[in-house]
Amino acid sequence: MSWDLTATPMRRKLFRGVLLLLTSLCGVVGASLYKDADRTGQVVAQGAVSWPQVALVRHGGGFRLPVHITHAGDGSGRLFVVEQEGRVRQLHAGVPVSLPLLDIAERVSCCGERGLLSVAFPPQFSQKRYFYVNYTDTRGDTVVARYFLAATSDRADPQSEEIILTVAQPFANHNGGQLAFGPDGFLYIGMGDGGGSGDPQNNAQNPATLLGKLLRIDVESARAPYAIPPTNPFVTTAGHRPEIWALGLRNPWRFAFDRQTGDLYIADVGQNAYEEVDFQPGTSKGGENYGWNIMEGTHCFRSRSCDQRGLVLPVAEYDHAQGCSITGGMVYRGRRFPRLQGLYFYADYCSGRLWGLRRDGSGWQTALLLDTPYAITSFGEDEGGELYLADYATGDIYLLIDAAPPGPRGVLENPQPRSFHSGIGVITGWVCTAARVDIEIDGVATFPAAYGTDRADTRAVCGDTDNGFGLLINWNLLGSGTHTVRAIADGTVVGEATVTVSTFGTEFVTGASGTYTLQDFPQQGRKTTIRWEESLQNFVIVGRE
Repeated sequence: MSWDLTATPMRRKLFRGVLLLLTSLCGVVGASLYKDADRTGQVVAQGAVSWPQVALVRHGGGFRLPVHITHAGDGSGRLFVVEQEGRVRQLHAGVPVSLPLLDIAERVSCCGERGLLSVAFPPQFSQKRYFYVNYTDTRGDTVVARYFLAATSDRADPQSEEIILTVAQPFANHNGGQLAFGPDGFLYIGMGDGGGSGDPQNNAQNPATLLGKLLRIDVESARAPYAIPPTNPFVTTAGHRPEIWALGLRNPWRFAFDRQTGDLYIADVGQNAYEEVDFQPGTSKGGENYGWNIMEGTHCFRSRSCDQRGLVLPVAEYDHAQGCSITGGMVYRGRRFPRLQGLYFYADYCSGRLWGLRRDGSGWQTALLLDTPYAITSFGEDEGGELYLADYATGDIYLLIDAAPPGPRGVLENPQPRSFHSGIGVITGWVCTAARVDIEIDGVATFPAAYGTDRADTRAVCGDTDNGFGLLINWNLLGSGTHTVRAIADGTVVGEATVTVSTFGTEFVTGASGTYTLQDFPQQGRKTTIRWEESLQNFVIVGRE
């Protein structure tokens, strides 16, 4: 079976029905489903094994056929969502930007397994002002190209294309299509075997072709159009393309580097029986052969005996009773959910199931963590390491969270409007888990006159020097009356207070700069010193004690 992005919802429902029947008859999965998780799926019990309970929270939507999510590393906080038909869209603070960063739909052959398949931003993107995409052109061939920003950072010039690499595709499927910059600064390119059942041209094991490989090229120090890194494994090997970093791949649908260790995870879509996750340690010098089409997963392909010498077998696999097309994920390295640290997440496009994978000494453990109704086509991470996934069917983007983090989540303190400057007062809070904390006033999550005294976005994360947050509010804008203030951590209200605003005294002279000590965090005996800067028309934090 080849991977088909055009699987309809009805086809997916039929697959899931057959899957559930097989599971009940054969006991394939063996884990019971025991509760809903934010209406996004079901949390899967893991018995004695200690795994986190994960859930998905909708982060944004309105995209058409999303197939890739990433960030630019430019400090903007934006996510970039690739639409298969030929657009790179932006998602900022959960709100999609109407105008695309790039629209090259007229150059792209879509859909099935073709289309605009990924985008990659180079290191120091904000200074370089260009990025790279991988798409299938109107002839059906793979193109890797560079595009430059126009006058603003929100739009690229479609006419600025510089073609880096073109690879002829013999069939319409197995294009691979992902680009990613590795920890070494080189551009990695995932290439499928060219399509056709069973790799009829033997491309994956043929070192003279780029098909069925993971490539590594240098596009940043050389512009004509690329250079071969001298440390590539086959630079001096006769009969081998020097761009090759690894071989023996069928259709690598999403690979990812662990941002902490440099380890590489490759999800390779199987034929008719098995889906697999391949692994390359960060210390590798490249050259691994992941076995296709000698092997499908850990099993000999169409043969009872096969020569496995020199092959690197997968660290995880599942059969087609549990899914039909793997979607590779990423290792969690965010700060908000400590129990997810170091876990590699991956999913199946057909069944919507989501697994976790982790090292266990010299071996590996994997577990089914969530059963979702989504056609998961891609994972992605933001600049902070938080993980997201895309639902191809609805165009929604979801944030992956720990559904049951341990310990208290946070408290809200000192909500009363103590005036310091023209009716400006303070709200302070305390968190003791790595949770995002937002302030909501009268149901409005983003209050226009709020100034963060600890973090500019009013969020706090465990591991901060004070584990707390402060928020300055212009109570004048609220008006007299009773108002409800809530602290919300990952969608859960962790603190609530009622504030009555009546008069607005001015404790300090309007227009004067000054330094003031806030007796915040009284339960912990904490104090924050802030300074009003007239030139900035804002407060700045001086320190905490």
